[in-house]
Amino acid sequence: MVFLTFIVTIKMYLTRADAIKRGDLDIKFFRVLDSFNVPEDVAKVTRHYTNLYEMPVLFYLGAVLILTLKIDDVTFAIIGWLYVFCRIAHAYIHITYNKIGHRIRVFQLSVYVLITLWIKICYHVVI
Repeated sequence: MVFLTFIVTIKMYLTRADAIKRGDLDIKFFRVLDSFNVPEDVAKVTRHYTNLYEMPVLFYLGAVLILTLKIDDVTFAIIGWLYVFCRIAHAYIHITYNKIGHRIRVFQLSVYVLITLWIKICYHVVI
């Protein structure tokens, strides 16, 4: 997830720089990140970058809890990697062809995986 965030950060920078060079994005955009009159490619990658600081924070917190509590259960690794792969797929769809039906299904799956992770954490804490 950390590397995905870095990749999207770099993609965002390159997309914005390209839009400025093309003349599609005014430098004033960066004063308040005004989303009006922004090229679609810039809006998509900017929105996805913001998205990486929303739900994934719960994933990071869960990972820290699992390590802190020294929970030894291999299913957490499987659930964790499934979540990461869902987020990679979500990023790809969002930043490229952005078909809403595909994007929402992958996002929903990632939410269900994250809920499963937290249910398992709660189970291990209670038991």
